[in-house]
This record gives sequence, structure tokens and C-alpha cells, in this order.
Amino acid sequence: FTHIHPDFSKPNLATRIAHVFVTYEKSTLDSVLVPDYASYSAHFTATARVFHSEEKEVGNMPLAKDFLHPLPAEEKRRHKLKRLVPHPNSYFMDVKCPGCYKITTVFSHAQSVVVCTGCSTILCQPTGGKARLTEGCSFRKKPY
Repeated sequence: FTHIHPDFSKPNLATRIAHVFVTYEKSTLDSVLVPDYASYSAHFTATARVFHSEEKEVGNMPLAKDFLHPLPAEEKRRHKLKRLVPHPNSYFMDVKCPGCYKITTVFSHAQSVVVCTGCSTILCQPTGGKARLTEGCSFRKKPY
């Protein structure tokens, strides 16, 4: 229902500005029978209070997850730039040759075949991501 205030034709500027087209529900239309500005003002103020109180209740909802203290398993799975502290997935490692026991430094994501300098044994072969170590080679991650 659309309702125009009956005193819209009065020359009072405040009355003309305050009363514009207003949309009501049926129940509200039955209760608003007094055509003065005070009743409209009280109705709109009460309605505004209801909307603001509903927003406050929804806004204070607690988080379901603690973003400041993520689980280590979740952090490891996450993309290298989207972690809490961004760091790469790659590392350097010391690889011990199974034949001559000589230690060679190898990049974890090496893109070429790494050969032992002492006995020419293949230590690791490249794959799409991390390099695959040859069976029998032992390794340890280097500290940063």
C-alpha cells in the first residue's frame, strides 16, 4: 500500500519535506491512523532501532577458526605465499653417496641430474617438482 500524507498541500516546508511516499505492510497500515508527523517519526525511529539491533547481534559472531594459531599440518599444505609467515617449499640438502660416502649439496627441486663428484654415481633425478633421490642415498636438510 502506498500512502500520501493528507496535509501534503500545506505551505509549511518542513511538512512537505518530511512527508513523501511511504510503503507500509497491512498490519502497520491498520495501526497508523493518526495523520500527523509525530506518529510517522516515532514509527520510523522504532523500525530503525530494530534493524540496528539485529545488525549488532550478527556482527559480534565469534570466529569458528583461530587464524592466528593455525595447525602445523594446515600450514604445510597451504600455498607458500598464503601462509601466516610466507616461506618457500624448497630447501638445500646434503646427500651422502652410497658408494664413496662423499657428501654433495643438492637443491630439493633440482632440474638436472646430480652426479657424485667422487665416483660419478647418479644421486638424484629431476621430476616435475622435487628431485627424486636414488635408492641408498641418505640426506639431511641444511639449516637456513
